[in-house]
Order: sequence, then C-alpha cells, then structure tokens
Amino acid sequence: FFKPFHCSSSMESPVGQFLSQILANHPHLLPVAVEKQLEQLEIDLEKRRRTTRTMQLFPLLNWYCTRESLS
Repeated sequence: FFKPFHCSSSMESPVGQFLSQILANHPHLLPVAVEKQLEQLEIDLEKRRRTTRTMQLFPLLNWYCTRESLS
C-alpha cells in the first residue's frame, strides 16, 4: 500500500520546485523526472570539471607561450 508523500516545506531551487510539482501533480512521473535531473546534474558536473581543468592549465600554457616568445 503506497501512501502519497506530502512535503510541507517548500523547495527553494528550481529543480526542487520542479520535482515538488511533479510529486504533487503527477506522482507516477517522479522516478523518470528524478532520473532526468540526475542525468543533467552529471552533465553539468562534467562540464564544470572540464572548465576547472582548463583554468588550471591556463597559467602553465601562459608561461610556456611567454617562454617561447622570448626565445
């Protein structure tokens, strides 16, 4: 026996608000909505990791280019 979950506190993030609306209005779609949000989170985290790696390499690249131009 499944009893619908009711959350009295409000979700503040856009994703939290979206999932709260899905839960309230279309609870049967919640698993799919959560899975899609997790996939998007994984994509966003990978983009952030690539950007961070690039930013960490920039000083080294800058040093190398400066060194080459002085040679």
